[in-house]
Amino acid sequence: MNHIDSNTHNELSPDHLHSSSKDDLIKFVIALQQQHSTKLAQMDEIHSKALKELEIQLTQPRSMIDGDTSSN
Repeated sequence: MNHIDSNTHNELSPDHLHSSSKDDLIKFVIALQQQHSTKLAQMDEIHSKALKELEIQLTQPRSMIDGDTSSN
């Protein structure tokens, strides 16, 4: 599977796919699915962190956001 993982972009050519065996094509599709799943998981993690940061900003008292120290 390392060969397929390292050459995923090169193997997108129609000529190569037509000359590949069924097993190679299955491995290629599985490798693409794994890459896609990994990328989605990374994006989900980034979005979750961004949402948490936004939530924290929205729940802070206004004086902390504006830098107003007169309320102390």
